[in-house]
Amino acid sequence: MGRWDGQIAVRQTGMDVVPVSATSNTTLASKTGDGDTYFYYDENENRVKLITSDGKIHYFVYDPTASIPAVVYEQGSEYRYLNIRDTSGMLMARERYSSAGEMLASYTYHEDGLGSTMAMSDYTGSVTDTYSYDEWGAAAHTYGSTSDNPYQYVGRLGYYTHYQEPDFSLLQLGVRYYDAEIGRFTQRDAIRSPSVSSYVYCRNTPTTWVDPSGKLEWLPLRCIRNAMTEAERIHYSGDEDDKLAHCFAACRVVRCLNYSCHPLVIDTLGWVIEKYWSNNDIGDINSQTIGIAVAFTHHSCREGCEAAMHVLRKNNPWRYRID
Repeated sequence: MGRWDGQIAVRQTGMDVVPVSATSNTTLASKTGDGDTYFYYDENENRVKLITSDGKIHYFVYDPTASIPAVVYEQGSEYRYLNIRDTSGMLMARERYSSAGEMLASYTYHEDGLGSTMAMSDYTGSVTDTYSYDEWGAAAHTYGSTSDNPYQYVGRLGYYTHYQEPDFSLLQLGVRYYDAEIGRFTQRDAIRSPSVSSYVYCRNTPTTWVDPSGKLEWLPLRCIRNAMTEAERIHYSGDEDDKLAHCFAACRVVRCLNYSCHPLVIDTLGWVIEKYWSNNDIGDINSQTIGIAVAFTHHSCREGCEAAMHVLRKNNPWRYRID
């Protein structure tokens, strides 16, 4: 079994990214016409540095508490960027600063149900850019002048378009690269399935599923453990709110598993929650289903589940009783 040593290197050849070298500081390299582009990764497989083919350097800082790969700060050779995100890592806005720290622009993202940016507006509320895509994520039409926006197709969940290197056409989805023109990943999935090709993107259902991590994290133990600890606090609080705990646990586990499109996620979700609580009645099962839905909203799991439980208990207090 191999050991992660902090360094990999790859090159883009046509539509593929293939390994070309391994060094000591986690590098991915690609050919982009005029020269090489280098991507540096840390031990958590987050891209933390980019050197473009013309020698410009970009640095990236991630939110370690987010359930998806969430860049909160980006530093380029000319500008600095602050990405405003919610508690789970979902993108809401982006601010551009000069190297001296002066704010130059602020943009709010407007997404569709999948999480793709459909429009951006400035601080006055005026629309500055609009986007559209085909079903696989290839840009169909773009209007506007904001050339340094990396978060377009499923940008809310961190899909990264390399505006710094226009010749590099692949999108970064966590640890893998995705080619929207052919609807396939360019590297094998770390999770091998005998029934699904290792290069298939979201089981060929791109209008329904997303895969921000580029793989299913089968052992996100710390995230799941923290989620269960939080859910237990809800369950055994003064109110002993069992239904809210079911909803919260389901929501958090979905986010811990990075919203993966892998078909075994639901089985894993059910196993984890069953390990902590039994589904004693239909209210428990419904509460978990609601939690899964809340996970795909802008709300925190706690706030979203509390709001849902309030409505359900008003309409059906017996089924959604607290205990």
